[in-house]
This record gives sequence, C-alpha cells and structure tokens, in this order.
Amino acid sequence: MIVHWVRVLAILMLTTAGIAVPAAAQDGSPAGKTDPEKAAQDALQKETDAFVKRLQEQGAFDDEAKAFVTKVALQKLRQTPDQRRQRRLAGGEKFEASLDRIRDALSGGKGGAAAGAGPKVREAAAAWLVEQARSGQPSIAANATMVLGDLRSDGKPWVESGKQLAAIAADAGLPPAVRAAAVAGLARHVDEVTAKALSPEFVEKTTPALLAIVTAPAPAFDPAGQWLVSRALDLVPSVVPQASPEMAKALMAIVSDQARSMDERVRAATALGATTTAESGVDSAQAVTAIHSLATAALADSLEAAKDRALAASLSSMPLANIQQSGLPDAGSATPVYPLGTLEVERDAWRLLKLSEAVAKPKFKKNKAGSLEPAWAEPLEGGLARLLEDNAAAVDLAKQLRTEIDGILENPTALRVSEARETITTWTPPRE
Repeated sequence: MIVHWVRVLAILMLTTAGIAVPAAAQDGSPAGKTDPEKAAQDALQKETDAFVKRLQEQGAFDDEAKAFVTKVALQKLRQTPDQRRQRRLAGGEKFEASLDRIRDALSGGKGGAAAGAGPKVREAAAAWLVEQARSGQPSIAANATMVLGDLRSDGKPWVESGKQLAAIAADAGLPPAVRAAAVAGLARHVDEVTAKALSPEFVEKTTPALLAIVTAPAPAFDPAGQWLVSRALDLVPSVVPQASPEMAKALMAIVSDQARSMDERVRAATALGATTTAESGVDSAQAVTAIHSLATAALADSLEAAKDRALAASLSSMPLANIQQSGLPDAGSATPVYPLGTLEVERDAWRLLKLSEAVAKPKFKKNKAGSLEPAWAEPLEGGLARLLEDNAAAVDLAKQLRTEIDGILENPTALRVSEARETITTWTPPRE
C-alpha cells in the first residue's frame, strides 16, 4: 500500500523555467573544427565575467548591464522541461552556471567597491524587471517576472521582490502567463520557509493577490489562465491557514463550477479542506457532498476523455499508441473499447487522494508490521469532517475514496476505474 501512496504523491510535480541555448552541436564533429556549442558557451562566460565585474566595481545597473540581461536572460527563458533536460545532456551546465552568476550579481550579494553597492544593484534591477514585466512585450514579460522571483538577499528570497510579485499576480490587466510566473515566484518564497512561519508582511501582500485570482471569472479554454488559478490554489493552504468567508466562498464556488477544469476544482477542494474553520461560513455538510460529486465527476471525466480519444483514433484509422491496458466496452456496442493509460489512472488516484484529504485527513501510525496505517480513531489532522458534529458519513467517504485508490492502482484499467466510480456513487451524504 505504501508503494501506491508514493506513486500517487509523485504525480504532483511542479515545472520550472530556465534559460534556453542554441541547439547542441552534433556528436562526432570533425577534429580541428570549432564546436559551435562550446564556442557559444565560452563567449557567454567571458561576457558574464565582464558583466559581474562591472556590477561589482561600479555598483550600478546601467544601460549596458540592462542590454546584457535582456539579450542573455530575458530573451532565452522560453523552453519546455524536455528542452532543458536535453540541453543539460548536451553540456549546457556552463550556460546554467552563467545564469546563476547573472542572478547572483543582480541580487547584489557579491557587494561592490562602494558601500551599499550590492543592495543598490538589486533594487535597480528589480525596478527594471518590474518595468519589463509590465511592458506588454510577450517575449520577455514573463521571463522578467521569473528573474524577479529569483532575486535574493542574505541567501534567501528577497522580501521586497515578494511584494512586487504579489502586485503583478493580482493585476488582471496583465497576461495570465506573466501573472502565473509571479505566482511561481511567490511559491518559491513559500518553499524557502518550510516549517517556519511566513512573515506577516508577506501574508498581508500575498493573500489579496490569491483572492483576486480565485474570485475572478473562470478562464474558460485558456490553459495559461487555468494554470494561473491552479498555482494560486496550491499556495492558499500555506499562505492562508484560516480562510476568510470571502476566500471560502470563492473556493466553494470553484469546487461546484462544472465549467472549471477538473484540475482547478480538485485543487480548490484541497484548499477548502485545509483552510476552512468554523468562522469561514462554510456549510461543511454541503461542502462534503459537493466533494463527493466532484470525485465521481473526476472519474467520469477521465473515462469520457478516453472514449473521445478512442473515437478520434478510430475516425483517423490510427492505433492508440502506448496504451496497452484493457478497456471498457461501450454500452451501445460490444466492439469498441476505451483504454486508459497508466499515467491517467495514477492521475485519477491522485485526485481521489486529494479529495479524500479534503473531506477527512487522518493521522498515520505504524502498525505491528512497521507499516503506516491511517488512524481514523485519532483526531483528524485536516478536512471538513473535523467541523461536523456527526462526521461518521464524511469519514466513511474519505475511507471509501482511499480504498478505491488501492483498487485502481492494483488494476489500472478503464473497467476498474468505472467500477470505482459506481462504488463511490453509492455513498450517502451526511444529514444537514
């Protein structure tokens, strides 16, 4: 069972952005000829050396420095995680090292000839990066925001950049990709203070930004907008330990909104279960019922997507690639099947886990065999059930969801997912 939970938890992975470089030179280049990739990296190292030296000696982020950062950092941040891995395999570590030096220099951590030169460089760089983020130039605005989020002071994320990132994230007039980059920067700040209390100043600035994102109209058919909302929802439990009535109402609305993406709705349920208190003004029994409906809808969504994919493959006379799981026959025909891939089943399991925790999150204790088991008799660690006077039905739902997770991971087929959906449907809601 523990292996299953590890696989489920491994589904939630954050992507990060880096710097892109020219395509790597092909292996086996003729002897005596210059490797273009190595030449580019060597040239960048020299430019970076000159850039860092200039900042340290003059203590000023001047026009020449701005031009260099624009050319190297901002214009080349667009890439996918796969491209980043490929670049590293091709020897791109030198480029990464140069980028780290550029970021360190902009942070002002190396100091300068004049007293206070380091902080002055950081402040000037931040002001310029904010200008670029708000410039309306799609090619560099999001990248400038990401670099802004990388600025550090005394080895930690710079508090002032957190304020600026919050302002960018809250600005509905900026493109979703730029705002999402700002939220990613805020997440970096939160990650750096794991197990420590966030500063009241950070919470004060960040909470309104998150509220502005989750209360905005649904970004229908807009992947960047949906990603922005999902990232903001991920931050809510860390930044807003106790949801205000306005925040709780917004989270509840997303959970129940069928026009929202399933990812947004599941993450909203997670935030709702983690942050709702008796003062949040949420009808906990109603919220548990909504999460139950969401659990069945999530599995139905997965099965429907498999059906659509199979239909598209059939119409194009193309086989379903890389999917070898048995499928679920269509009710109207004994011939077609709609297989689910293993990763899709694991995504379904992750969704059920997060929804289970939103309803009732138990403590885990070791049994006699040394394995961890949920201790349902102990006070709950989280979830809406802790707010119900009679939470037996809610706890039963959480248990049922966890049981179905084990079932679909042991037998990752569309048929087993369909059976899980039918089983979950039979749950009886708590009385209000």
